[in-house]
Amino acid sequence: MNKNLSIVILAAVLIFTSVTGTLFSQEVIGKVGSLQGTAKAKLDENSAWRTLNEKSDIYEKDTIKTGEGSKVVIFFVDETNVSIGSETTIKIEKLFCSPSQNHREGKLNVLAGKARFDVGKLFSKDSSFEVRTPTAVAGVKGTSFIVQVTSEQLTQLIGLSGIVTVTGIGVEGESLLTSGVIISVEDGAPPGDPVPMSFDELLEFLQELGLLDGGNGGNGAGGNFGGNMPFGNLGAGGTTPGGQNIITQPLGGPPEEDEGPLPEPPRPPSENIRY
Repeated sequence: MNKNLSIVILAAVLIFTSVTGTLFSQEVIGKVGSLQGTAKAKLDENSAWRTLNEKSDIYEKDTIKTGEGSKVVIFFVDETNVSIGSETTIKIEKLFCSPSQNHREGKLNVLAGKARFDVGKLFSKDSSFEVRTPTAVAGVKGTSFIVQVTSEQLTQLIGLSGIVTVTGIGVEGESLLTSGVIISVEDGAPPGDPVPMSFDELLEFLQELGLLDGGNGGNGAGGNFGGNMPFGNLGAGGTTPGGQNIITQPLGGPPEEDEGPLPEPPRPPSENIRY
């Protein structure tokens, strides 16, 4: 065998062994539930990018990056899921979940792009779940909201349900993100005041972000929101027929009857996901 070819093969084997060995030493904290387009992940700067597919494992410290026109939905072990839009980069700084101790610690960093977070059930009071961007920090408890990092100087957050505490980076002051409002956070400044959004504005914003589409896993007209919130027909006051509060303020008033039902979120893959 050609000596140069042998060296190339040996190098490839060593790289593969290093990557797989590193992955096997990590704990799986999530799975890819659905994927449109392309997405990739890597554990650190020294690791090679690995291509993600449906049911691919996700690890703590992973950086996830989506391609143009792509979207990936990640289901995590704490019952949180994240719908990541196109050309978005997110790093999972930390995700620890212990149901037996009723404790969770999560820290995700949206470096660029946009994503919808549907944070799972509440844990103990000393548990925490934090989403950071270049300009903002969002403290989360059992909440559904959207983050858009427009640039390193501006982040926008949109509330869908629950309450999120929003602060700036290195500055005093906070603002509460509730359903149906948008908050902008500029670099080096406290978060702006919450600005109400109408129902139509919310749908349009989701479409522009690529987080509302033709819909896999939802049976409502007009697309699919992503996430684990059981959206249905909204009644007066933003409730489902079962009485669950989905939108806790008017959003400019309930949708007209001819607007049709708000689509349901995606479901996990039909086969059981095992972590």
